[in-house]
Amino acid sequence: MWLHDVLIGAGVKSIDTQFWRRVQVSEDLAACWPYRGRLWRYVEVMRGGRRELAHRFALRSTGVVIPAGMVVMHLCDNPGCCNPTHLRAGTYQDNTQDMMSKGRWRGRGELRLSR
Repeated sequence: MWLHDVLIGAGVKSIDTQFWRRVQVSEDLAACWPYRGRLWRYVEVMRGGRRELAHRFALRSTGVVIPAGMVVMHLCDNPGCCNPTHLRAGTYQDNTQDMMSKGRWRGRGELRLSR
């Protein structure tokens, strides 16, 4: 029962137990909730016969509509994190500026602020 309460506390409206059982959910909303499964950078999950990035699915489960062309940003900078309180929708430019402001840009290749 605690899992349900924690997810509701994080703003999750649609509880897909198959998905959330694979996420290491913590009662601490400030903690990252890593996806427990095969992970290489970003996790893809199958939902309704189509692939979706796990962190996008986690944010959508809170009722957030992610407009076309938008990305889901990890405020925690942990690509495997599915804690909805660590995620927000933004543009490619928002994501790039976030990366640069946190000193994560290492100057590899050309920097593009939009797609």
